[in-house]
Amino acid sequence: MKKILIVDDDAAISESIEDILKQESFEVDIIDHLDGAVAFIKNIKPDLVLLDVMFPGNPSGGFDLARDI
Repeated sequence: MKKILIVDDDAAISESIEDILKQESFEVDIIDHLDGAVAFIKNIKPDLVLLDVMFPGNPSGGFDLARDI
């Protein structure tokens, strides 16, 4: 089963995407913050990361995480 990680601070959006992906038999994990995200990604080794790029307090945080990945 393919694993998808959603990184988004908006719970409603994350849960909506999660519902759709699970209906298609994907394994889904969600994190709503950037702190420790790189370590989490290394640990779960997702096949795909869906990443929001703007986070409260750090408007470019998603871009920074994408570069770190």
